[in-house]
Amino acid sequence: LRQAIPPPATEMGPSLFRSSFPLWQRESVVPDLRKPEERQKKPGTEQSIDAEALLLQLQPVHGQATTAWKKATDYISQDREWHAEHPAPQQPGGVSPLTRGSYLHRCLELLTTTGDADYVKIANEFPEIAGMEKSLQDAFLGDASSVLATVMGNKNFGWMFERGPGAYSELPFLYQRGTDLVSGMIDRVVVRDNRALVVDYKSIAIRDQADLDAWKAHYLPQLKIYCEAVKEMFGVENAEGYLLFLDSALLERVV
Repeated sequence: LRQAIPPPATEMGPSLFRSSFPLWQRESVVPDLRKPEERQKKPGTEQSIDAEALLLQLQPVHGQATTAWKKATDYISQDREWHAEHPAPQQPGGVSPLTRGSYLHRCLELLTTTGDADYVKIANEFPEIAGMEKSLQDAFLGDASSVLATVMGNKNFGWMFERGPGAYSELPFLYQRGTDLVSGMIDRVVVRDNRALVVDYKSIAIRDQADLDAWKAHYLPQLKIYCEAVKEMFGVENAEGYLLFLDSALLERVV
């Protein structure tokens, strides 16, 4: 708190006093009557900087290995994953391949965990499908149920869909891989006799052998991570990674 009071008769100009809590005792303050530009400069305080010497002293910051959080799908080529020539069949009503694949995954999750799935009820979980005209939705559901029936009815896939201890659907994981912390969700895992079988569903129609080889190579990094994570999670010595191509009812071992 500053107060200006009339100066004594013997002084010229105002006098300033400063008071502070709690005693509020007055202290005399000598005002600085210099102009602002004069206050910024004090004789003898200017310092020169040797820019060249300063630059020579600069040292680069050494890089450090820091943990990066990634998804398992970050290890595969995203350009190929979402390429316009992705061989997923076009469905009635223009349902996107991503939605169609998600729908099939959801159905398989319920079929492998509860043994039953209400295809119409599951369709209502996806606005893109639920919003279709009934005739188009019926056509979509008919096609999807046909794909699922073919896959679930294949006796060679019985070990994959059998429910019981050691069988897991949509299994989440978090895995330390070098300096990366990798997360993901595995469609199906079956653990038996110190051995794990890892399955990743793909709603892809395989056209020929070259197409099959290309997709296996594409998903190889993802399946490797799945197998590494499962071996650590369950403490098993061996893990095999498979791709199940739903539209072709084709199961291929990749890892």
